[in-house]
Amino acid sequence: MHRLVSSIIAFAATALFSVQAQDVAPAPALEGFTADPSIRVFGDTYYLYPTSDKPNWMTTDFSVWSSKDLVKWKKERVVLDVANDVKWANIKAWAPDAIERNGTYYFYFSADHKIGVATAKSPRGPFVDALGAPLLVRSSTMTTNTIDPYPFIDDDGQAYLYWGNGIEANAYKLKPDMVSVEGEVHRIPMKDFREGVVVFKRQGKYYFMWSIDDARSPHYRVGWGTADSPLGAVKAATKNFIVLQKNGAAVGTAHHSVVQVPGTDRWYVAYHRHAIPDGNGYQRQTVLAKMSFDADGNILPMDPMQPAFQPGDVGEPIVDGKGLNGDVSADRPNYLLVHFTSETADGEQIHFATSRDGYLWSDLNGSKPILRSTMGERGVRDPAIVRSPRGDKFWILATDLRIANGKGWQAAMHEGSTKLMIWESTNLVDWSAPRLVDVAGAIPDAGCAWAPEAIYDERSGDYLVYWATISPAGGVTKPRIYYSRTRDFVRFTPATLYIDRPGAHGLIDTQIVKIDDPRSRYRYVRASGDGQLTLEGANELLGQWDILGDLRPLGLTGKDVEGPILFRIAQTGEWAMWVDQYARKAGYLALTSDDLTRPERLRRADPARIDHGHSKKRHGAILNISSDEYRRLLARWPAAAPRTASPP
Repeated sequence: MHRLVSSIIAFAATALFSVQAQDVAPAPALEGFTADPSIRVFGDTYYLYPTSDKPNWMTTDFSVWSSKDLVKWKKERVVLDVANDVKWANIKAWAPDAIERNGTYYFYFSADHKIGVATAKSPRGPFVDALGAPLLVRSSTMTTNTIDPYPFIDDDGQAYLYWGNGIEANAYKLKPDMVSVEGEVHRIPMKDFREGVVVFKRQGKYYFMWSIDDARSPHYRVGWGTADSPLGAVKAATKNFIVLQKNGAAVGTAHHSVVQVPGTDRWYVAYHRHAIPDGNGYQRQTVLAKMSFDADGNILPMDPMQPAFQPGDVGEPIVDGKGLNGDVSADRPNYLLVHFTSETADGEQIHFATSRDGYLWSDLNGSKPILRSTMGERGVRDPAIVRSPRGDKFWILATDLRIANGKGWQAAMHEGSTKLMIWESTNLVDWSAPRLVDVAGAIPDAGCAWAPEAIYDERSGDYLVYWATISPAGGVTKPRIYYSRTRDFVRFTPATLYIDRPGAHGLIDTQIVKIDDPRSRYRYVRASGDGQLTLEGANELLGQWDILGDLRPLGLTGKDVEGPILFRIAQTGEWAMWVDQYARKAGYLALTSDDLTRPERLRRADPARIDHGHSKKRHGAILNISSDEYRRLLARWPAAAPRTASPP
């Protein structure tokens, strides 16, 4: 948006980042007393298979619980009762797990200190004993007790069964039928091992996790290590060896399992603790926790006093085989830019450009408008584009403004439209007729509603829509950022002040992105024009925002640039920040960084790698899109060829 104040002194502040300590343990995921939880994902559903706690561990039955989002869990049924369904055991039914192969679900469990296997055609069971006899009974070749089975299928299709309680874990290779073993027993020593081995693979590395101490002890805890093979040797971690242990009211925190949200690098553990307030090793509760990794692949410690999800979180639903906001590099490796071009009748409309790599851009539709405003001012600027969390809807929001009508900037600022122009689509090519929504009209003496943006708020399950409005609040007439909430971009809550700065300096052109990086202490970063172009970080959209820095180290101030666009380059994982060089009318300047929370790491992109296409790109937004969406756009509006070769 055109700079409102010609000479602005930079605002700088230091904000303290603080987190109030959690002094109440999170609620259990499951009702009643459960332990040794095995968590799996099959299709679009998560499942938990725990031990059903009884006095002195004298349990006979196994149940399954299901969830679509890891937040709300439903008890489905008893899937196996060894007292009735198994001939070779009738008590001490512990530590089950399940895995799928070729449409059959294999349920491994321990009973009477032996390991059995049952099968079903559904993860909800019921499971039927596959052999009529135990799969494993402790023999002289084994070095550990036959409890706590854990199945794992490697990328090459080879299946393994791990188990153990004692000085080390043991493992067999499983035959393709999954109900018989082959070869010799493999001994897998692990530091301080007691029981409950878990194996998973991440970025080519095999991770082993296990429980230490006795389940009745408050010091029951989880250690970990890595190996180059699914059969070891396991090297204990030298950093953060203990990643889950007692804290506060949460004690006996171990015997866990691990699940990866499909299509993402987001991980969760299900573990048990002694029931609060007065549980013991026979009265336990299943709890979930987020599991994160540092840049070197080390597991970061988990705090059992911190919940996996906050009240109101939507959790981790799975859509089309992937978690929401999943791995962009795998799912959405292409890009769509929506923008305007100039202060002309055609320029102040919605234009599209696409890219395969985020560097070289091609105008669609011969650089002519894709969408036209037929209402209000009959011109639009500063468009934003939003994808629904399920990926099935899109909205374009834009400023209802047309400088080309000759009214000029003063009228636009103080007597302009307080409405936003909105289009809606389910496929990016078929768009609804435009509609106007008055978001700022109720703000006293509001002069405009400029540069709208929106972001989905996972905590509340709706969208936070925000924009700049000039108003005389507090006796100072200047632009400030306001927000409203909506679920459908039709009905909006009343406008509320969102961002303000002390003094006469105004704010415009804010954009917020979610970081999705476990290494970052911030979930969100926002950039705003406030005399500088300032970056801030926060963990809640309406929480405390800490100032991170601005672009002055690059020789750029608010007098030079505005209208930031933030997006991730899928092919490299780095962040791009485009800024509109409005003062020189030179279009966008591209900056890149490997860490958006550290503005000092922003660098000017090599100009030789950048081609923004034939038309000048003015204030807009970029959306990561799938290959199918990319092809669909080009089928409707052919693209001009890039003017330079693609970067390596």
